[in-house]
Amino acid sequence: MRTRQQLLSAAAVEFDLHGYEGTSFSRLSRRAGISVGAVTFHFDAKADLAAAVVQRGTALTRGVAGDAERRGGRAVDTASVQLLALGALVEREAAVRAAIRLTQEGGRSGPSWCGAWLPSFQALLEQAAARGELAPGAEPGRIAGLACHLLSGTAWRVRRRPTALPGRALEELRELWRLVCRGVVAESYAGPPAAGPIAGPPGAGAYGGLQAALPYGGRPSSIPPQGGP
Repeated sequence: MRTRQQLLSAAAVEFDLHGYEGTSFSRLSRRAGISVGAVTFHFDAKADLAAAVVQRGTALTRGVAGDAERRGGRAVDTASVQLLALGALVEREAAVRAAIRLTQEGGRSGPSWCGAWLPSFQALLEQAAARGELAPGAEPGRIAGLACHLLSGTAWRVRRRPTALPGRALEELRELWRLVCRGVVAESYAGPPAAGPIAGPPGAGAYGGLQAALPYGGRPSSIPPQGGP
């Protein structure tokens, strides 16, 4: 089981960086520090290994999305918490970024990664619209589609800038979502909302307790100051 987990962790990094076609069992064995025979013992085909990585990434995603959804409060605030919690997850977890990339490459490894969280996110936006929390004309479906693009873009930025300081990609996502909210959140609901902790998966490090940093307030204390490239 330890070897299998080691292999899955190495595969997540390889699939994230190089995609399905660019990943080989020989590269995986070198990164994992195990023989090619040990790789094929656990996974007969690369497609099976890719599917296992996607499964891990989507399971982490569903867990974080569910934690955010259960926080309660205004629907528009909960949607923002969910998006930013997912952004932190995308930044720190290679398995999640690999799941995004693999499911974008022709749907080879199953349903889209966005399907793991987008239905609940859109449902929150629909609740917000029904309660008058969104501006007139703000369509929940289009906002949800934009959120999916923002998170996919966050994965791309992390992949392309591996030396950036931790939290930089999340801070960029926060600023972009702030701009979105200026146009879609009803003016009467743009005041400072209540914030609460969002629990991350085990080993999440500095982002294990991401505060509900909403677009209407400042940066939470749990996110370090940003700088660097």
